[in-house]
Amino acid sequence: MLVSESDESGEKRQYHETKAAYALPNDNVEQQRLELQHSLFKGLMGERIIHAPLPKDIGRAVDIGCGTGSVTHEIASNYASASVYGVDLSAVPTNLRTPLSNLTYTHNSLLRAKSLNPFAGSELGSLFDAAGLEDIAVRRYISTCGEWEGLTPEAAQFGQYVGKQTPLMCGPLMQRLGRETGRDEQEVKTAMDDLAREFEVGKGQRLWFWVYVVCGRKA
Repeated sequence: MLVSESDESGEKRQYHETKAAYALPNDNVEQQRLELQHSLFKGLMGERIIHAPLPKDIGRAVDIGCGTGSVTHEIASNYASASVYGVDLSAVPTNLRTPLSNLTYTHNSLLRAKSLNPFAGSELGSLFDAAGLEDIAVRRYISTCGEWEGLTPEAAQFGQYVGKQTPLMCGPLMQRLGRETGRDEQEVKTAMDDLAREFEVGKGQRLWFWVYVVCGRKA
């Protein structure tokens, strides 16, 4: 089930049904944002989506929360012998890429398949230990809010995207959460304005965070 709500400009935005864990829109505007994010993020990572040293003859691959299917399609293209599955809360748009015979999309919620503890993060380390993962490698990339001298062109482009898109992306999210928690409209607007100011990086200011990619091999 889909629901439609108006954002701060009065524009209608389409969302997942109200019980979905993903609170951002899933309409065409959001799909375009995700496509741009994929392109810029891929550039930030040196055009490398898959970091694990996988052989070309892998049997199966699954992309959970595949969005528009950009990464899923790339996996299926690069590993033609593999059966590749993409799972997402929303139906994956079929008009963005050429269909592949080894690629299947499933419209479903993984969180509904099993009762999950939302505070299980502290146990993840022990789960990885129990799985017997070896040769764990960590690669990190800098994600800036805006750009400054000394960044690579790719990091600067991604920084421009983050600085511009984050307040725009969080606007509909904050509005929706505000309504669902009974917040006053003016209170929500004030919070949105405060967020926008946080991303107005002035001279001499630098906002950034690390993006981590972690790979491990099953023992």
